[in-house]
Amino acid sequence: MGLSKKSIVTVILSSILIFFNAAHAIPTPRLELSTKPIYSGDTFTLEVFIDGVTEFEGLSGPELDGVLAFGFDPFFNTSEFDFVGAVVNPLLFEDDSNSPITPVVAGQVNLFENIPPFGDNILLASLSFTSLIEGYFNIGIVSDLSNPNAGLIAWSGFYDIGASTPVTVSPVPEPATVILLISGMAGLGVFGRKKFRKK
Repeated sequence: MGLSKKSIVTVILSSILIFFNAAHAIPTPRLELSTKPIYSGDTFTLEVFIDGVTEFEGLSGPELDGVLAFGFDPFFNTSEFDFVGAVVNPLLFEDDSNSPITPVVAGQVNLFENIPPFGDNILLASLSFTSLIEGYFNIGIVSDLSNPNAGLIAWSGFYDIGASTPVTVSPVPEPATVILLISGMAGLGVFGRKKFRKK
């Protein structure tokens, strides 16, 4: 029993994609919280980075990769966080977030002004959220690859940039606790000063 032409083409294309993905590092999203600790009611920033935009095996040998565009949606529970907004990195990308055909956060390189960024620590955007309740949660980004404007678009191809990170939201310290803490520290300072004078 032989393979049909369609099956042979599928096997060949799958083999090429497997080789292509093995030949270079796949760009990886990384999320970093800029504020710690986070208290209930605080507004904080989640920074979205891409690492591993390096060389890939092109038709004429190794070629340098670069980020051309990206698009993603914030992923969170609306009972835990409120999405305030996003700022696309203005040093590298033009903000396409207001376009009706792109995800909530989107940007592209102006090829007339900038070289597509490559390497690690490429800041795509900073997202702002307000914490609504205390607890342990997850927050992140998702990219629907059925949308041609979503994901990461690089010289080497299209990539999913979904990622999440844990967020701990602490209860707001009570004023009495803060006053007690300050009083205790002041008392220790006075006690230490008296002890030092006796010597």
